[in-house]
Amino acid sequence: MLNTYGLRFTNGSSQAVTAAAAASINNLGSFTVAMWVNLTTVAPAAQRNFFGKSSGNNRVVGFINATTISVQYGSSVSAPTATATTTNCPGVAANQPFFVAFVVDAGVASPKLFTGSWGIQASEPSAYSAQTTGSTTGHDDSASAWNFANAGTVVTTNTLPGNVLSIQVFNRIPSDLAEVREMQYDPWNASRSGCVISWRVGASGELVVLDESGRGNHGAVAGAPPLVVDPLPFVKREQPSIAIWKRALFAPGGGFIAAWARGSNMVYQPGVH
Repeated sequence: MLNTYGLRFTNGSSQAVTAAAAASINNLGSFTVAMWVNLTTVAPAAQRNFFGKSSGNNRVVGFINATTISVQYGSSVSAPTATATTTNCPGVAANQPFFVAFVVDAGVASPKLFTGSWGIQASEPSAYSAQTTGSTTGHDDSASAWNFANAGTVVTTNTLPGNVLSIQVFNRIPSDLAEVREMQYDPWNASRSGCVISWRVGASGELVVLDESGRGNHGAVAGAPPLVVDPLPFVKREQPSIAIWKRALFAPGGGFIAAWARGSNMVYQPGVH
């Protein structure tokens, strides 16, 4: 077990990490959002967002509420949607790290959810309460940013309660369940095909999250969520690459010395302690 960094978010705040609108992350009809989080509750009183991107009715959102986890692409009644009762989602529990992946192939196939933990390989829910292929006619979210740990428009009522440790976004769906599990146990592998955001949340300080995908989709941190240490099993510390050091040297909120102290290049190795 090795300590890694994350950011702690609190509902009632305007906290978020935002990736500005860009060609590489706009209008992703097929996409995967994969995250490791450690939430203080998995039954919040109302909707709390893992992510949101919205421009009018053209929204993309993944969230948890009192009883379910959901992903939705668009706002109409025909929007592609997947919803599952939280108790049907393997590995999801409060006050321990768990993995969640939101998979959308809008207008082609029904969205899917995958969850797991350190001891539980990611799988789909045992049952969905709603799952709709839907339609994406006229969808255009290019005017909006991606917000993580909050809604498409940052508000105080949808902030995710707890620690966010890693975030990756892909412009495609996984090829199979085995690849979902690779995303689970190797969540900072930015070389995987189609990766458009790869964030080690907290590794570059409290003001910015550096994007290692090579697409330049860095995250701006709002609302001053504090830096936290959260243990992640099956992680091996490796020598940071030259590229990471160069980015860390100029990173706000920490810079070179902080990156050194945090061991900014930590890579998941399943089975390696």
